[in-house]
This record gives sequence, structure tokens and C-alpha cells, in this order.
Amino acid sequence: MCRYLPFCGGKKNSIPQFNQTQRNFIAGSFLALSLLSLSSFAPVQDSFFKETIKDFHKVVFHKALKTLNTSTTETTLGQEAFMAPCPGGSGVIGGRVIGDYNYNGLNDQIGGVRNVQVFLSVCNPDGTTTLVANTNSDWDGNFYFSGLSDGTKYRVDFVAPNGMYPGFGGKDFGTDVQFITAPFCDMVASFAYPEDYCNDDPTLTATCFVNGDPLPTNSMANMVDVLVAFPHSSSGQTTMPTKYTTAGEAGSVYGLAYDRFSKTLYTSAFLKRHVGMGPLGIGGLYKVTTNNPMPVTAPLWM
Repeated sequence: MCRYLPFCGGKKNSIPQFNQTQRNFIAGSFLALSLLSLSSFAPVQDSFFKETIKDFHKVVFHKALKTLNTSTTETTLGQEAFMAPCPGGSGVIGGRVIGDYNYNGLNDQIGGVRNVQVFLSVCNPDGTTTLVANTNSDWDGNFYFSGLSDGTKYRVDFVAPNGMYPGFGGKDFGTDVQFITAPFCDMVASFAYPEDYCNDDPTLTATCFVNGDPLPTNSMANMVDVLVAFPHSSSGQTTMPTKYTTAGEAGSVYGLAYDRFSKTLYTSAFLKRHVGMGPLGIGGLYKVTTNNPMPVTAPLWM
């Protein structure tokens, strides 16, 4: 089971979060683009209108781009919202923070992790370290430090935002504490939200509706499935779904929730024409224990 949206299958979308000033400029730019498109249908005598819209678009659009690239007063990232990838060269240490959402230790994800605190400390001869700089990863996970001493060994600590945890150090990246000798620009660290984890072929669940009263034991609807599970990769009829719940156990149900820790699936009664209710009626809540070889459905008493 997994929370299938907004990310699943070990993939995560990278969606920038704009502040209010940036959103206003973007909206104005798109308005100008829309008006410019509409103006192409205007009569020839409305050339003044067309030119006015073109000028408006030019000013607003370029102002929007400038704002997106330079605005830092309203950002919540703590540093520049945009940071170029590590430029390399003498005295530079940097890299990228990525999301290891499938916990496989490989750099196979889409997009970086923003707002990760990065602390740089110089390694002293006596084994201690001295903090020399810190920064935050940008919207695409990039970070770097410049003005360092070539050949000097540094310690780099990564501290993720609340709720995130370090990914598994693996083939493509290190842990949340790394030791690097300057210059170096290929450092990679990973973080993820454990609750967003999905394997490559997650299990999906679906409810089904059965016509008739399912409660009588001699009813044709009694033993028909109303809750089933199947792999995300299923196609056609090659893989039969796993049967979780029958109409006689829960009746008409629709809402679904999953507790990944206890591996318990919850479902609720749903009023639908010609579909009979389960034993608990219209207010019914049911739990399905999925960690057994044979899933067990029982009423949930609140």
C-alpha cells in the first residue's frame, strides 16, 4: 500500500512554490499573453490596441522573470531561491541534495530537495572541526561553497527540514555527514519522507458495487467482492485481484484509508442506488487486516 498521490513508484514531482509577489507578476504576464492572443483577431483599425498590449506584455513578462530570479525578501528558503549548480574550479566544494523516495541508494529520482541546511567545517590537525560556512540547498537541491583552500579536508553536514530523514547511503551518494577535500563539485546527499515511500510496483485497492441486498446468506450478492487489491503493473486479466472483502461483510463501501504501520485498511459505508448496505448500515466503518495470508474484515467500533 502507499499514498499514491502526489508521488508514487519512487518518483516525486519538483514543483516550485512562488511567493505572493512572484505569483502576481506571473499572473500579469499570462494575462498579457492572453490579451496578445486575442488581439490577433482584432480588426486592422485596432492596431493601437495591439501595440499597447504588446508593450504591456513586454514590461510585465520581463519584470516577472527578473522577480523570479532575484527576489529573496519574501522567500522562505533562507537563501537565494535559485542557485546555479556547483561551478567547479579552485576553492569550491558543492553538489546536490536529492530525494531517495524509493530508498534504493541510487540517484534515479526526478528533482532535488530544497531547503536542506548544509554546514561546512574545516578538519583540524587535532581531530576537531571548526565551522566555516553554511548555506541552504536551492529549489533543485543545488548548493556550493567558494573561497576555500585547495587540498584542505572539510566536513559537510546536511540537516533536512522537519519530517525528512536521510536516505540510504549507496552507490550514487553518501550519508548526511561527508568528508571532502577541496576542490570537489560532485557531492550528493539524499533525504526523503518515509511516509512517501513506495516500491516500484505498489499495491492498489478499489471498491466494487454489487446489486441487491447482500445480508441474507442465500443472497446472490452475499459472497461477491466489494473490496479488492492488485499490483500497479496489472494489465488486462493476466493478474487476478486479491479478494479482501465481500458484500456480506461490508456491503456498499467507498472511502478508503490505510495505516501503513499496522497494515490495516479502513473503509466506510456509501449510499448508492440499488446497492445494499452492510451489517453496520449507513454509518458503517470497517477495518481490513491485510498482513494475514487471508485478509480479515471486521466492524470498526469507534
